[in-house]
Amino acid sequence: MMPRKQNLSCDFVGISNQELDRNYSGCSTYSIGYNKYGYEFRTLMYCHMEELSRFIELLEARIILKTAMGRRIQLAAYPIMEPWNYKTVTWRKQPSFDEKRPIFTYNVRGYSQYEMDITQCMKYWIRCNQKFYGIVFCSMIPCYGSFVTLDPNCFEQSGTKVCVEYLPCAPTVMEQENLQQKESIVVTGPREYYTNLSDVSRSSRFSYFIQNDTDSKIRVYLEVSPDGEHFAKDIQYIDLEPQENGIMQKLHYSRYTRLAIEVTNPNVSGSITTWLEQLNMSWRCYIT
Repeated sequence: MMPRKQNLSCDFVGISNQELDRNYSGCSTYSIGYNKYGYEFRTLMYCHMEELSRFIELLEARIILKTAMGRRIQLAAYPIMEPWNYKTVTWRKQPSFDEKRPIFTYNVRGYSQYEMDITQCMKYWIRCNQKFYGIVFCSMIPCYGSFVTLDPNCFEQSGTKVCVEYLPCAPTVMEQENLQQKESIVVTGPREYYTNLSDVSRSSRFSYFIQNDTDSKIRVYLEVSPDGEHFAKDIQYIDLEPQENGIMQKLHYSRYTRLAIEVTNPNVSGSITTWLEQLNMSWRCYIT
């Protein structure tokens, strides 16, 4: 089987202690380092790992970092340790991150491109059921007037992005049993979001419970697939108002299933929580 490659969607936001309550989102570039007055700038990145299936063998994961203008700095990338909202985060309200364990450190300068290997970190996040809260980029050494700007055009060929290479694989029985659990999706803008792929072939009955904790109306579809690669939407869908709950069951049989959640409001923020509840088949054999 040939390896597959995929670029994951990313959201960026900047924060600075120059303006403690300002949120720098929707910018064309984001600063990392210190300006000439000594104020620090950081860039936070959220990578949508829910776009990856759980049933993969990860071969390689890289951050392709594209810088615009700036001087050389000692760049450090740290894992964020708690949930945050890219539309409301500020320097004063920034999430905590693990300063003792950087994902990588690198000397970078402006108008350059770098590739950082994050394969081991990505494998750990996948094993932990994709509880990934993002990465913060900052300068390790305070140096006035030393900064770079990050090009966030992750949908462009030359922009900053996360690239993964993997082999699809079938879930084990143990993984199938472990799918009966809660899943949370951070909503960062208008697009279609997906829950993790689930094998329901051993279930005699199952349902999805959906909790809309965003400030916008959402539309939820149930998708089915015979192989985990080709998907079709089931006939039914439900619309949920902000803070409303709903439940879904599929109408057509197929081995794999997932939810597709459509968000159209450009100013949306919040999260969506889903529960997959399965009643597994049990077989008994009586010998007479």
